[in-house]
Amino acid sequence: MKIAIFVDGSNLIGSLMKTQIRLDDYQSFYAHIVEESGKILKHSVFDGKIDYHILQRVYWYQVGTMDTLHFDDLKFKNNFQKSFNDNTDVKRAYLAITGKENPSLSGKPLHEAAFELCFNEAQEWYEQKRTSLEKMNTFNYSVRSNTDFIDIIECGHWKVDSLRKKIDEKGIDTSLVIDMVTQINYYDVAILISGDADMIPSINFAKNHGKQVGVVDIIPGYPPDAKGKQSSTRLKNAADFVVQIYEMNLVSKGIAKK
Repeated sequence: MKIAIFVDGSNLIGSLMKTQIRLDDYQSFYAHIVEESGKILKHSVFDGKIDYHILQRVYWYQVGTMDTLHFDDLKFKNNFQKSFNDNTDVKRAYLAITGKENPSLSGKPLHEAAFELCFNEAQEWYEQKRTSLEKMNTFNYSVRSNTDFIDIIECGHWKVDSLRKKIDEKGIDTSLVIDMVTQINYYDVAILISGDADMIPSINFAKNHGKQVGVVDIIPGYPPDAKGKQSSTRLKNAADFVVQIYEMNLVSKGIAKK
């Protein structure tokens, strides 16, 4: 029985952060998922008729790029200022903050000071995001260098809204779905780490081609604590089985630390 694991990296990191654990050994983490999946498959799906399972590969999809913004470029600053002026909510918020900190300001000076505060904070926020991405890319390189059977695919892109300080992640879901479909002949079981109900069509596609599909649920505490919330109920209902991975089991096995 050949198993492939498809991982939405953002969902995985978010799940680990919510359980407040740090993984030190990702290879052992995925091996643990395969082990727990094998137990479910053997006793619930295949009625005890299988004696082995093989991890073919972990396909782990991560963000690799982000929008490049040039805060030192005058044209960019002018466009940012236009967006600032057009966005009533953002402008009102910064006018209130600036007015409170500088009660002597009013009119045009207040407006200019509010814009400069917004612009400087946006630049600082952007640099923090860029540093985070650089650290993620270093982490990806480390995982590739120190593990087997794990492919980290840097297919995602951060679309940046610097005015509102928001990131819109693009590309990961699409790449995951495409690979899950195109690799259909290379696995018997697909295990999905994702919280996105948009994965349901690809789950149904795999099931319609005779594959078993499981969804991982990372749960705080010990068995049988409350169910995790990182995967949508619709996603778990669409899958053939749910693999419950408990925080403290990972800690007790030395796979993770609090």
